[in-house]
Amino acid sequence: MTIPRRTVLSQVTTLTQDASALASAFPDGTGLDGLDPLLDVAGSAAWRLADEDGSAVTGAVADELASVYRAVTVTVPSSVNLAANDGAIPVTLTNELSVPITARLEARPEQLLLRVDRLEEVRLEAGASQSVRLPVEAIANGSTKVDVTVLSPGGAELGSAPPFDVQVRAEWEGAVVGVSAAALAVLFVVGLIRAVRRGRRGADGIAPDAPRPGDPPITPELHELERTS
Repeated sequence: MTIPRRTVLSQVTTLTQDASALASAFPDGTGLDGLDPLLDVAGSAAWRLADEDGSAVTGAVADELASVYRAVTVTVPSSVNLAANDGAIPVTLTNELSVPITARLEARPEQLLLRVDRLEEVRLEAGASQSVRLPVEAIANGSTKVDVTVLSPGGAELGSAPPFDVQVRAEWEGAVVGVSAAALAVLFVVGLIRAVRRGRRGADGIAPDAPRPGDPPITPELHELERTS
């Protein structure tokens, strides 16, 4: 099947944009070597061949780009319980390429229960894994799924992970703080009572109601009299 020249040119334009977005992940220029000449050939071939099939070259470029797409494996937790107003979700990124790349992590909650802070770009070494902590802030309580995508600085997708569940229970933090405060209050009162009791002792360390040295022994009769008086 012959592909019209207009279609080939459209493919070249799209591939050029895709290649530029992907190339931003390789600041040293490696990783997409040789694509520019292929794109130039594809464009000129489309013009020169007119209605002849010039898509073979664009197909080669598309195959080369496909080797870079999905180059980063993203590992996320199966589920997360957020019991505070803010926290961090651990994510592991693995660069499957043989060259280092620069990438940025993007997370999108499906429900507006979380706010995810934007992360700085990270450098992923060739064939290596790196842990990244995704800072989040609770907006409302509930359950939501979070989509995580790894992008090149130019916006090309380098990898993604299946959505994972986040349970937001920010009120638990307040409950824990309240229980802790109540426990501290009880301890304070107990300590205060003990301090008052110790303060009631005389300067000689003997409680006012206790017998003092030199006092006559209390006989059962006197003890009974004291009790009834």
